[in-house]
Amino acid sequence: MSYADSSDLLKLLPEETLIGLTDDEDLGTVNSGRVDAALETATVVIDGYLASRYNLPFSSTPPILKSICVDLAGHLLHIRRDLNSEMWEKRHENAIRFLEKIGEGKLSLGVAEPSGSGDKESLAISGPAALFGEDELEKY
Repeated sequence: MSYADSSDLLKLLPEETLIGLTDDEDLGTVNSGRVDAALETATVVIDGYLASRYNLPFSSTPPILKSICVDLAGHLLHIRRDLNSEMWEKRHENAIRFLEKIGEGKLSLGVAEPSGSGDKESLAISGPAALFGEDELEKY
């Protein structure tokens, strides 16, 4: 399930533009399969950045992820038509930068993070007490 749907994308793109980006068959309608594929690809990219920090999938979509998913999917739809849109390129760059900062723990999604997430350079190990200490092992 993607973080956004076609209605979210239509809030940023006029329907005529979305038709132009997806209607390879010249039917005059939005190809929902291509829109859904772009949104799913965007979701996979997002999950790639978040998987090391959050337990996925989320029980409910953090609102910022809907916006990021739309930005990434809009960019994907433009590049599939080989359209160089400065606006969509900028939205893509900003979305990736934001995801990188979330992955690094510098920004938050505003949802509870699972315990143990955060600084990847610290490691805590717990377990039962050792049966043999160093002194006892040296005897053998």
